[in-house]
Amino acid sequence: MSVRRRKDRQGYLIDFTYEFPDGRKIRVREMSQHANLRAAKDEEAALRQAVKDGTYKIRAGEDTLAGFAAEFFRKGMLKSKPSTKAGYQTVYEQHFKKRLGSPKARAGTCCATPSPRTA
Repeated sequence: MSVRRRKDRQGYLIDFTYEFPDGRKIRVREMSQHANLRAAKDEEAALRQAVKDGTYKIRAGEDTLAGFAAEFFRKGMLKSKPSTKAGYQTVYEQHFKKRLGSPKARAGTCCATPSPRTA
């Protein structure tokens, strides 16, 4: 099943692996922009077509490390202890932000990751 409900994120997750005719694989994982299952499945079909056509791009706001980190600390760590959040933020601020903050993240780092089984 490539569309499933995520209760912790209040929405639907689209998750599928597409195999190109030449054997390359790409995994797409994105939160749906819609609140119901039917619309999320339609969005998944559109994403599959975009990957097939070569027009798939990471959504705006998710394509930089800074954009991803802000959302991660805000939404992705809701159940973490304050000490864990502080530790992760310290590591990000001191090590990652300076080196990787402003350039666009590579397509393989955020939402579209190549499958590790590609030969």
